[in-house]
Amino acid sequence: GTNVSDIVRTSDQFLDNQVGDQKADLSASLEMENYMRVLEGLFNENSNSSISGMVSDFWNLWHDVANTPSGDAQRIALYEHSVLMAEQFNTVDADLTQLQTDLTNSVSAAIGEINQITNEIGDLNNQIVGMEVSDVANDLRDKRNYLVWQLSEYLDVKRFEQDDGALTIISALGCVLVNGRDNYELNLNGSAVEWISSSGSAVDITDHLSTGKLGGWLDTRDEIIAKYKLDLDSLAEEFVWSVNQQHSQGAGLVGFSSVTGTYGATTPGNAITASGLDYQDKVDDSNETFEIWLFDTNGAPYDSDVVTSGLQGNPLTITVTSGLTVNALVAAIDAETGVQASIDAQTNKVTIGIDTGEVATLGSLAFANDTSNVLAALGINTFFDGASAGGIDVNSQFQSNKDYIAASQVDTTATSSSYGTVSTGDNTNARAIADLQYTSQTLSQWTVDRVNGNTQGS
Repeated sequence: GTNVSDIVRTSDQFLDNQVGDQKADLSASLEMENYMRVLEGLFNENSNSSISGMVSDFWNLWHDVANTPSGDAQRIALYEHSVLMAEQFNTVDADLTQLQTDLTNSVSAAIGEINQITNEIGDLNNQIVGMEVSDVANDLRDKRNYLVWQLSEYLDVKRFEQDDGALTIISALGCVLVNGRDNYELNLNGSAVEWISSSGSAVDITDHLSTGKLGGWLDTRDEIIAKYKLDLDSLAEEFVWSVNQQHSQGAGLVGFSSVTGTYGATTPGNAITASGLDYQDKVDDSNETFEIWLFDTNGAPYDSDVVTSGLQGNPLTITVTSGLTVNALVAAIDAETGVQASIDAQTNKVTIGIDTGEVATLGSLAFANDTSNVLAALGINTFFDGASAGGIDVNSQFQSNKDYIAASQVDTTATSSSYGTVSTGDNTNARAIADLQYTSQTLSQWTVDRVNGNTQGS
């Protein structure tokens, strides 16, 4: 027969370490691949709800309005589609945010697993050291080795065996996870992964986790999805602005008795270009102007002196000068005859309306020739509200009256026989908005690096 004198466990520490490293890299890649499949579903350009398809239909619907500028059906179709398109922007942004939340939850659950594994490795260290005083703890070593492999799925680790057989495990930034019997836990603080030292102090190691499931999740959350969100916001921001800037130049089938902007300044006492408006950087305050046109109750251009040839008291021209504050702009408009302006104390949104107390025959007003962009920046006579993918919406004034959609423009040609009028058959502004799809626009383009920070290009 055969007698067994010893069972010897043989392993190559170098190969074990190499396999552990590759396992961490593989885990990172697999997790990133899983979430990339989800992202592909969000940006499914073959579906009817793709953003590019809906934006293309948006331009086509403006063409329809241009073809029939006084048509109710065309205006309703444009409005309904625009609401759906805005909701799609909102939905994609919300889905991206939810993905980031899901990834953070995955990181949180993994940290619980990691802490449990390191605790078990510490306990096995203690047992192995005690047993190997008189014997070889082969089974315990195999179990410990398996746990180290499990740990390598979550993050990159380095292991060193001490003379007494205990295993020391080090991870990102040289942080010790296991030393003898002791294990040092990780913690999730908000979105940051922290290592808790023996003294209880926390060290942020998020940016140093590059492999394993944690590295894959963090790269996906803080680089890939973060870039999609920034680029999507950039697209929405410039899309909204280009449409709003042109829409603010136009006039609808009906004029405004009063209109309130959709954007509020955070500090209306500051210069408009530093007032906290979402589009303050678009305002040109180098003595640029905009016009307010007044109309009587019959829709005819207001003339304060019918004896004198031409229109008197029309249009009102407001000049935007360097350093002009929102409050000062409101005061300047309010000082004009026939109009009144105010700013809401809570929202800091500007309201402009006719003043029948000064001119009893007035019925409405319209805007034209804004070279300062201040009307669009305030959200006066704009098509959209919001300035980001998650905040874009259609101006609520259209919900009750689609006639406010500005397909026309005030005829501001002084030599024209229709000077100062708004024709129901005019499609000038609708064509200009439809043609924006062929106009080159500058978009912010982001380079996202969760370690070195984000860089904004264009």
